[in-house]
Amino acid sequence: MISKLKDRTRLRNRTTAQTQTLAAIHYKTMSNEIFEKVESRGELILSRQIDSYRAIQNRAGLLLGTLTIFISFYPALIKDFNFGLRNVGISSFIVSTISIVLTLIVLRHKKLDEGIGEHRFEPLINENYDDYMNQSISALKTSIEANDKKLKKMNKKFNMSLYSFIFALLLSVLTIILNYIRL
Repeated sequence: MISKLKDRTRLRNRTTAQTQTLAAIHYKTMSNEIFEKVESRGELILSRQIDSYRAIQNRAGLLLGTLTIFISFYPALIKDFNFGLRNVGISSFIVSTISIVLTLIVLRHKKLDEGIGEHRFEPLINENYDDYMNQSISALKTSIEANDKKLKKMNKKFNMSLYSFIFALLLSVLTIILNYIRL
């Protein structure tokens, strides 16, 4: 009877140790899954930021092309206007020039951060999985925060450029209409 009790105690102790080991392995697996989910979510956000950057660059290029065509033809239109309308036309031309400068600033903007750079790959080869994931997530977080600030600045400058172009366009259309009404 005593031997059966000792066997049960040993079995219970062994199962407790095995249960703790299994729980530790399960916790480790769960934390690895969480790390991987966080990293994949961060990479998704980063790729969306890069796509947004490219879209802003494309729109700025299109706006710049439209502005240059507009500015090249506009002085020929206002040369025969009377003095008052010519001054309004020149102010429209100045606003268009400001819009071009803002668009060029958007196009010359710095590149976005892309997480772990190439210079960091070599040291990470010798790291264990947890250290790699921690560094990767940290780099993604830092890149996302830095890119968010850069994208907000780019969007602000692009919107200012777009609004100034629309204002200049409306002003020039108004001057052209007023000139033809006076004739």
